[in-house]
Amino acid sequence: MPGLVGAAVAYAVSGDASASGDQRLHEEIKVQDLRNLPVGEIMQQQVISVPASLTLSEFAAMLTPHVHHEIFPVFEGQKLLGTCSLWAMSQVSPKKWSTSKVAEIVNHRVHRISPDTDVMEALRLLVGEHNQPILLVVQEEGRTVGIVTKTDILKALKLRRDSFPARDENFQLSLTD
Repeated sequence: MPGLVGAAVAYAVSGDASASGDQRLHEEIKVQDLRNLPVGEIMQQQVISVPASLTLSEFAAMLTPHVHHEIFPVFEGQKLLGTCSLWAMSQVSPKKWSTSKVAEIVNHRVHRISPDTDVMEALRLLVGEHNQPILLVVQEEGRTVGIVTKTDILKALKLRRDSFPARDENFQLSLTD
């Protein structure tokens, strides 16, 4: 799944540079069309978070086949600590899961952005040099209100494309009595 998302984002970001004439003919919406759109309009507001005090065993038990996330925001009370990934969890021996806490594997170096951040800036952070798989959307007072991923940006592009009728280059409007 991450590979598919990466390929789709790479295609979207590369634009005309890698698109054939046929692809350009069918392409209606470009990533640039999301410029000036705040992430608050596309972010996921229903966020599955993890308490830092859980053991890794408890964390694993809460995961179900219906949870398709690989990274989760981690909180200590109301305070956002960072994120916990399934990959980081896999680096701990399962024998130690019952005594290891989620707090021990938290990634504290996660980008926090405001709901007013431009989607293009969010995309830059998600695919840039220090790319992040997830951005935490936090209000000024520090309250977490959502997350943004590459998938959210792709969904916004699809929604924009689907909400605009296809353009017909040969279409001519004629008014007759």
